[in-house]
Order: sequence, then structure tokens, then C-alpha cells
Amino acid sequence: MEAMIALVLKNVLIPIVAILAPVGIVVIALDFVQRRQERLHLTVVGLIEKGLPVPPQLLDPPRRPGISPLMRAMTLVGTGIGLIVFLYTLLGTGPYMPWAVGAIPLAIGIAQLVAIGIESRRAASDRA
Repeated sequence: MEAMIALVLKNVLIPIVAILAPVGIVVIALDFVQRRQERLHLTVVGLIEKGLPVPPQLLDPPRRPGISPLMRAMTLVGTGIGLIVFLYTLLGTGPYMPWAVGAIPLAIGIAQLVAIGIESRRAASDRA
């Protein structure tokens, strides 16, 4: 009987937790963002009620310098190549070609590199 309960818990509880855990993480993250927005709103309302100016930095905080588009594209290309090599080495070839999953980030990265090249050429021709 105990073995049956352990089997049911293993076959039922683990998949339920595996499905609900990411949902819970997203809910917690969204709740955090909503509470932050509410605090910002209350701060702005308080400043307006007191007749004080609302600093522009409060409404549009300075952004941290992000990752450049070139770095993002190269990261996707590297990830795609790494996935292809890893899955090909691990699973080999077969009727389903699981290594081809790596072609998705590889193709996105290559497309981003092409877009960066087109934009840089367009900007250079606009300057000339």
C-alpha cells in the first residue's frame, strides 16, 4: 500500500509541481511589478497634492546600458551552434533530428546579424 502511495505521489505530485512552479514564479514577478507601479503612482499623487513638481527621472528612470544588438546576435549564434553540437553528440542522427533544435536560435542570430549589417549600411549611406 505504501509503495502504491509513493508511486502515485511520484507520478502525480512531481508533474503538478513542475507545471505550477513556473506559473507561481510568473505570478510573484507580476505581483512585484504591480506593487512597484502602485508605489510610484502614490508617490506621484502625493507630490502633485503637495504642489511639488514631479521629477522626470521619477516617471522615466535612467536606463542601464543594455547589451548591444551585436552581442545579443552573437550570443544567439553561439547558443545555436552549441545546441547543435551538444544534441548531435548526445543523441546522434535519427529520424527526428533532435539536433536541429539548435537551428532556431542560430537562424534568429544570423537574421539579427543581417539586420545589423543592413542598418549600418543604411546609416552610412544616409551620412554620405
